[in-house]
Amino acid sequence: MATAPAKTNAAGIGMALLCCVVVLWSVATPSDAKKRKFKKRECLDCHEEFVDEYLSMSYVHPGIEDRKCEGCHLRHGIVGKLILKEEGNQLCSECHTLEDLKLDAPGVHTALKEGTCSSCHNPHASNSPHLLSSEGNAVCFECHEEQDFSRAVVHEVLNQEGCAECHLAHASPERHLLTRAPTALCVSCHESDDRSFQEAHAEYPVERSACTVCHSPHSSEQPALLRASATPPWPRRIAKPATTPPATRMPSPRPQRMASSAATVTTPRT
Repeated sequence: MATAPAKTNAAGIGMALLCCVVVLWSVATPSDAKKRKFKKRECLDCHEEFVDEYLSMSYVHPGIEDRKCEGCHLRHGIVGKLILKEEGNQLCSECHTLEDLKLDAPGVHTALKEGTCSSCHNPHASNSPHLLSSEGNAVCFECHEEQDFSRAVVHEVLNQEGCAECHLAHASPERHLLTRAPTALCVSCHESDDRSFQEAHAEYPVERSACTVCHSPHSSEQPALLRASATPPWPRRIAKPATTPPATRMPSPRPQRMASSAATVTTPRT
């Protein structure tokens, strides 16, 4: 049986522990805890250069415009590290679905299949429509060699309306991302029932064949965008024949020299 002094000591220890708990609880009050919390900072409180660079541009990504950086990024605290919620095009497709961009079509732009959306688009803001990284045809020429589209004779639609007049940017059921079937696309501008058109093509039924057999769709060194391999009668009908330079004319026969040469031939001795 425990003695009276032992009971007294146990009671004293219990009271001491209880006092410690009460003291600690009183120190850690909710009001003090709030005072010790760090103030939450927004992304643009630190990324001030971002505001100067992007928010004054003509077109701003809705997520950026609404200051919803965390729609694409994870918070990183004081650690200076860019952390996206998803990698590559997967992040974009969370809002921009495959159906919206028609990416279920047979032909998909190589830039999308092998690259990323940011190859052509700025994810934050741009001065070009659709957040394109460059204006007009310039964004296409970042991958496609401009010299192939800027020969002596350039298709008028390419200079005036641009690549997007004939090509879709993301995907198409047609080859080369065309907006419609090749010949149908050509005759949508070039009226094949026009008399001058028919005469230029020698009444050839162009609707039943590919225009690109004879014409380059973008640019050419030949008149009327003709390919170098085009054969008569179309080059003569479409463009004025070029005169043959003197240096390229075939030399005329020289009968006198031929006769002279024949006179020098000797007959074998018998």
